[in-house]
Amino acid sequence: MPSLEVHPLTPATRPAADALALRHWGGTRVLDVAGVYESSRLPGAVALLDGSFAGAVTWSREADLLRIVTLASAVEGQGVGRALLAAAEAEARAAGAARLVVSTTNNNLRALALYQRNGYRLAALHPGAVDAFRRQRPQIPETDPTGIPIRDMIELAKPLG
Repeated sequence: MPSLEVHPLTPATRPAADALALRHWGGTRVLDVAGVYESSRLPGAVALLDGSFAGAVTWSREADLLRIVTLASAVEGQGVGRALLAAAEAEARAAGAARLVVSTTNNNLRALALYQRNGYRLAALHPGAVDAFRRQRPQIPETDPTGIPIRDMIELAKPLG
């Protein structure tokens, strides 16, 4: 069975996390309904599968919540996403946050399933948010590879306590 470990994001693991952000989102500048974030400057955690980089999560502490800004896995089906969510939740609890919040696009069915399986509930729909982001970042595709139009952002939240 593979060995999965999660560690704090450090200067040594930052390049791998930034490369993953580049692959998933075209860079480390993240457009979110809550604002624009530079994920390369945010705290977070990395997952190692059998000692090799397998994924990363970054977050922002905001008032009484911890916002997950990026979460990406380099491998699927190995529990990396779940482990990274657990790391974010542990950080939120340690910081005294009342809840965790994460946003994703309407077409990201795998992420929506992951979040809901891990206790997140739909909190807000932002119709047309991705259409607005596309004006700032024209390289955002109109549709995903399966043909689903990419238009809206969905916020999910998990209360703590």
